[in-house]
Amino acid sequence: MPRAGRKIADSGYYHVILKGDGGMDLFDADADRQKFLETLDGILEASRLRLIAWCLMSNHVHMLLEDTEQELSACMHRLTTAYAMYFNKRAQRPGSVFQERFFSVPIKTDRQLIACVLYIHDNPLKGMGVHPSCYRWCSYAECADGSAIRCSTDTVLGMLGGRQGFLKASEDLQRRTYFVVSGAHIADDDIASAARMALEGKSPAVVATLPVKLRRDAVCALRGIGLTAGQVARLTGIGARVIVRDSAKGLKRSGQQRGRPKVAPNYPVPHEDIRPCRGAPRPNRSGRRARSSRRRGRSARGPARRQPTVPDARSSGRRGRRPRRTDRSARRPSYRNR
Repeated sequence: MPRAGRKIADSGYYHVILKGDGGMDLFDADADRQKFLETLDGILEASRLRLIAWCLMSNHVHMLLEDTEQELSACMHRLTTAYAMYFNKRAQRPGSVFQERFFSVPIKTDRQLIACVLYIHDNPLKGMGVHPSCYRWCSYAECADGSAIRCSTDTVLGMLGGRQGFLKASEDLQRRTYFVVSGAHIADDDIASAARMALEGKSPAVVATLPVKLRRDAVCALRGIGLTAGQVARLTGIGARVIVRDSAKGLKRSGQQRGRPKVAPNYPVPHEDIRPCRGAPRPNRSGRRARSSRRRGRSARGPARRQPTVPDARSSGRRGRRPRRTDRSARRPSYRNR
């Protein structure tokens, strides 16, 4: 089936993510990272793209780009192709290097832009336990020092009020409200940021201390953004069964339907007062409809009916028993004794 079209951002800002094929490492040494940055610099000079923030991890890359001329797809194609040819030639391996096409998230507001920059700079701390100020393969030093080597730092520093505002925002946990959803659920690395955004900057640990009604509203808010019951339980310290019960009661009170039903689709409705008519298949305990026995000539209720002995217009010849012929001369000759 055809792929969905890429979403266009009105602001022109995109969070671009490149991943290794099957989770493989994109960079085996610092020389590979330097080659990737050199290729990126050449593409930025030949196009009108602006690089706002970046970070190179072992098996994926984060970049925040500004594209006002719709050149993002063509530039990412040249970047990934050039680096894949270099990597395969150096490692003497065939096949693809990057996983599918690049993933992009359109940035809609200035608040989302700042949160995305902080999210990109937090990757070394979340992935390797290294503070971004000590990690040379990200743009944190360019924003903190104001030395625009390959990034356009004027946009971010202008929104935060200079270098001191950037350093203060980098240490403020209330601004960690950005997360990426690329599948059915949110990744475990981003559940803290997602929960803080859903709770309007509050810590998920305070949910367990809230009254019952407020706790149900908070649980519904956490479940509504895509967190599973296990993820909410780990964040809040509340049992998973309580999470499921509170989310079900909260959705029932608001008149909404459950996003993930906890029962089988064929489970019978508890308050169903409709009784099936006589002879119709009835639902069993497992919720499935009983197979109709009319083909075998029996009703769903009662004993088997007696088969007609002579076929007529209402019953087929296969169901009835063939009548005996009284005229023996009309029988076919038998060749069994010949």
